Parts: sequence; C-alpha cells; structure tokens
Amino acid sequence: MSDDNHPDPTRNTYLVPLLPGRWFELTWGEALTSTARIGEALQQDKVVKVVGLQSGRHADQLMHQIAQHFSLEDSLELQAGYATSKGHRRNVGEYFMTVYDRDDYRVISPHSEGSSYAGMQMAAFYCERNDTDGGETVLLQVDQDSPQWASLRERKTKALCTRALTPADAAKLKRMFQVDSAYPVTAQDDIVSEHKVTPELTLVHVLTPLCPIYSRLAEKEVFTYWDTVESVDAHSPQAFAETLANLGLLKLPEPGTSLAAFDDAYKRRLTTVAVRYQDLFQGMLVHKLQPGEMILFNNMTWAHAVNNWTPGSGERTVSAAFA
Repeated sequence: MSDDNHPDPTRNTYLVPLLPGRWFELTWGEALTSTARIGEALQQDKVVKVVGLQSGRHADQLMHQIAQHFSLEDSLELQAGYATSKGHRRNVGEYFMTVYDRDDYRVISPHSEGSSYAGMQMAAFYCERNDTDGGETVLLQVDQDSPQWASLRERKTKALCTRALTPADAAKLKRMFQVDSAYPVTAQDDIVSEHKVTPELTLVHVLTPLCPIYSRLAEKEVFTYWDTVESVDAHSPQAFAETLANLGLLKLPEPGTSLAAFDDAYKRRLTTVAVRYQDLFQGMLVHKLQPGEMILFNNMTWAHAVNNWTPGSGERTVSAAFA
C-alpha cells in the first residue's frame, strides 16, 4: 500500500525510478540566508523544498531572491504580468499566480512550463492548502541523452510574409502572436493549419523538431519537454495515467473511464509519438505538497505534473511562479 507522500515503489512498473536523493530541503528561516546554497542545489539539478513559510508574501520574497541570484528578476516580473494580460491565471501575490482550473478527475500530464519561444528557466509552487485524497505533485527529470528527442515535435506558430518586415512589424508579431520572424517555415516542419491575418501576413501552425536551448541554472544547452511538446502528443496521457495507476495514486470515477476524462489537454493533441517514459525520463519525485511548503526547480530539466483527486474530498490551493 502507499500513502499520500510515499507511493509504493514496488508498484512502479513503468520503469521510471524514484529519486529521493534529488531533494534539497531547508526551513524558511534557513532559506533567507542560504541563497548561495539554494543556487548551488539548483545548479546540481536538485529540487529545493522549503518548509515553514507563513504566507504567500514569504513565497514571493524567496522567489525574487533566487531569481535575482540567477539574474532572472526581469523574467519573473514579465511572467507575473503575463498571467493577468492573457486572463488564463490570476495573480495571488507579487509574483505567484493561480494554477489552471480543471474539471473533475483531470490530471496535469508532465511538462515544462511554456515553450522554447518563452524559454522559462525556473519554476516554483507554493501550497496554502491540500487536503484532498490526491493532488500529488509529480516531478520527472528528463534524460538529456534520450533517443526520444529525435522523434518529439514542438508546436510553433511561424509567419509567412509577402514583404520584408520592418522592426515595428516584427515587434508587433512578437507582442500579439508570440511569433519570432527570424524562424521561417522549413522543410522539416509539418504544417498543421494556416490563418491569414492580412493580405500580406499568414500565420502558420507547424510541428517542428526540437532544439536544445541554454539553461542558466544548468549553465549549458538542454532539451526540454515543453508544454508545446507534451500537449500535442496523443500518447502522453496514456503513459502518465499508467504511471499514476502503477504507483497506486490515480483516482477513477468508474472502471473503463475514457482517457479524455483524465486528460487536461486532449483537444490539443495532434500526433502519436509513442513516447516512452522510461527513455525520456531518468527518474521522478512524488510529493503531496503541504501547507507552508514551497518547491523550486529548473523548469527546463524537470517536467511537472499533478495527480487527480476525488471531487468533494477536500481543497487544493497551490500557486505558481516562473522566471
């Protein structure tokens, strides 16, 4: 049997080992004077867990402190502002924001926040309440040497223009559509759809091969399992549901329930890569966040996910920050 914080490793038949040695834990009081130690732990690709925070204000303070250590304070402020501008999240502090709302029994499959375009470096979660019968956070450390990277694809939006773009045009593309005009459509791209914005501009949605990008925390280029990679793969929710079930964590509304009942991104899935978790991930951490706990990790080398819970079993109030 397993409890909320300690899944039974003997049931983990999906071949992704548990990595308890990847935690770096300290108290809120210790964290205030341990910026260098926390930075070193993150550079070693550990997950930092801070216990004993008294409020979201403490979480904001610590997040800014660590972001500043890695010269990411501008990115931290940008992501906090982005949450409200798009309306998909709500700010609950200076930097932290709500996590996505989701329907009953839905899980959040493993992904790194954002896309290669945004390039978010660091992620953090802060817990105020978590008394459901599930809601465990699952962190999976990607294997940089995995053969899976060659077959995975990222969904991107690119621009086709009938004239040369002025600097003002290029800036507008970035601001309105998150399109970088420096990356044209290539022969390696699979075109999914096209949308003509003006007679001179067409936006093209493509699936394109992954490229490594620089991680400030790891101090090297890394491959990342972005949301824009995971969310297009129709096989990923099956792999994650099996992983949760094998750990004895997945909550079932009734036997034989369709995967669509669990998958928060099923409408966006376009291709079946048959991703093999045992090849893509070298290990994982499973933890049910407790009130006053905050975790920080490299967003580019760890994918985060959340188990589901039985409706009415309690409440889960967790906020997120990114830099």
